[in-house]
Amino acid sequence: MLKLVSVMLWSNDRVLIFYYHLNQRKLKVLKLFDIYLTIVLALIILIGALTPVTEVAAAPAGTDKIIHIVAFAALVFPLALTGRIGLFTLFIFASLFGGIIEIIQPSFERNADVYDWISNNFGIMSGLVSSTFFRR
Repeated sequence: MLKLVSVMLWSNDRVLIFYYHLNQRKLKVLKLFDIYLTIVLALIILIGALTPVTEVAAAPAGTDKIIHIVAFAALVFPLALTGRIGLFTLFIFASLFGGIIEIIQPSFERNADVYDWISNNFGIMSGLVSSTFFRR
């Protein structure tokens, strides 16, 4: 017996419909969801990276770099998964995004750090590689 569960989400003037076939375990997502998700993630990263820090929380050394890796892996994953943009092009644009953030951070009372940018690039590569495993 084929069961169909659908959930509707409202986004501007479009309705995104998720169809989940319970017997086939396939998720079909409409056209532009990967772009919307990437834009939202980019805005979250941008706000988080440019918000002035008044007080630094006590965290183990290296936690900052792990956050950079996870954030940028998540940023490239949706577009890499759908294959809408080539992996090399996606790497270049995401790396430029991370580099520009690091360059303008001193204007927002933040410290620019080349190791943050290297962590961003490592996260980008991790997101691209992991998306290729999910595409198979």
